[in-house]
Amino acid sequence: MLSHELRNPLTAIQIATTILGDSSYPLDEVKKQQLLRRIQSSTERMHELIEDVLMMGQTDRDTSLFNPEITEIVEFCYTLLEPWQWNPQKKHTINFSYNSDQIHASVDQKLLWHLLNNLISNAIKYSPDGNPIQLRLYSTHEAIYFEVQDGGIGILPEDIEHLFEPFQRGRNVGKLQGTGLGLAIAKRAAELHRGEISVDSQLGCGSKFTVKLPHSDCGFK
Repeated sequence: MLSHELRNPLTAIQIATTILGDSSYPLDEVKKQQLLRRIQSSTERMHELIEDVLMMGQTDRDTSLFNPEITEIVEFCYTLLEPWQWNPQKKHTINFSYNSDQIHASVDQKLLWHLLNNLISNAIKYSPDGNPIQLRLYSTHEAIYFEVQDGGIGILPEDIEHLFEPFQRGRNVGKLQGTGLGLAIAKRAAELHRGEISVDSQLGCGSKFTVKLPHSDCGFK
């Protein structure tokens, strides 16, 4: 599966560079820019795949990589969202809400970043342009919760059972690109915090992913 996922963007890069380097191909500026964008998008896809594979391999092989530290979660989420909020080409608004101005928790910041980043990236990817994304954060005496909700394509009921397994993608994603590792990484990150992740989805109406990280097991304050 990994070989297949890497071969597709490599083939696209090879074809594009061959055309750009062959003087017998009549290329105008528009076509050149199209080929360069294809190279760029294929390179980004390979980088994403390699990063995801490395993250999966590291967390599966060595649980000592789990390094929690006291973190102010509201500020952490604002920092996480900045690249999307300030992107001049953004096509979605991300609404962030929380039930307390300060929520301190002992978390592994790298793992939590990957967890939330993957959920938000998926929400954006599978939602129509202009459709707002919701990130909700709230804390109780027992746990801290994150909810990421979109109004996108939703997930087929028969796909949900295997959704968090590596290289598994919904059958209704069409030509939308993805590694099939994002949700597996999110699940692994939640498990290392002794937490859990679940999904509630309706086909054609969107999905809501809920992450629960318990206070007692993770040393939350």
